[in-house]
Amino acid sequence: MTRNGRIAVALAAAITLGFGAFAWKLSADLQGGGWLGRARELDRAAEEYAAEHDASECVAMATRLAEPCPRLFVFCAVRANAFAFRCLAEAEPSPELCVGVPAPHEVFATRDWQLERCGRRGRDEACGAIASTVQKHCHGG
Repeated sequence: MTRNGRIAVALAAAITLGFGAFAWKLSADLQGGGWLGRARELDRAAEEYAAEHDASECVAMATRLAEPCPRLFVFCAVRANAFAFRCLAEAEPSPELCVGVPAPHEVFATRDWQLERCGRRGRDEACGAIASTVQKHCHGG
C-alpha cells in the first residue's frame, strides 16, 4: 500500500472512531446520563427547594450557587440561572421580589438596576442572567 493509501485508511479509521464516540456520548446523554441527566437533577432540586421556600429565597439560593463560579465560566452561570428559572416557576410568590424591578424592555432602567444589583458582586455573567430571569418572572415574560 502506498503512503497516501495508509494515510487515507488511518484518517478514515480516526473519523469512524470519532463518530462512534460522539454517537455513544449522545446515546448516554439521551438516556439520562451526562449533561441531560444533570439538567434533570437540577430541575428536581429547584422544585424541591421551591416547595419549602418563596420566590425571593429562590433568587438568593441561585445567587449562592453562582458564588463559587470562576468569573467567566458560562456553564456555572447557566446552571445557577436554570435553578432560578425553575425555582421561581414553582415557588410561592414573594411580594418584595418584584419591587423596583424594571420591565425587560426598559433598557436604561434595566442597566441601572442590574448595575445596582450585580455591580458589587463580581459574578457578572451569573448575576446578570439571574437578574434577567427575575425581570421576566416579575413582568410575566
